[in-house]
Amino acid sequence: MTKYCVAYANLFDNEIIQKVVEATDKLDAVVVAGHATTEEKQSWSNIEEMEQYFFDGDSLISVIELQ
Repeated sequence: MTKYCVAYANLFDNEIIQKVVEATDKLDAVVVAGHATTEEKQSWSNIEEMEQYFFDGDSLISVIELQ
């Protein structure tokens, strides 16, 4: 497992939440951090689609791998 930092910002209250999680990949890290469900993850085939999904819901998300 790899460590990731997941940063989430809701554009309604302009609050940024960052969580460090262990996951198998970046898409899974969003689910482990609690910002999406497994069913939502299945609709994304890459990071760009995941980011667009959150943007369409008036939020932003970023996932980086920690070393």
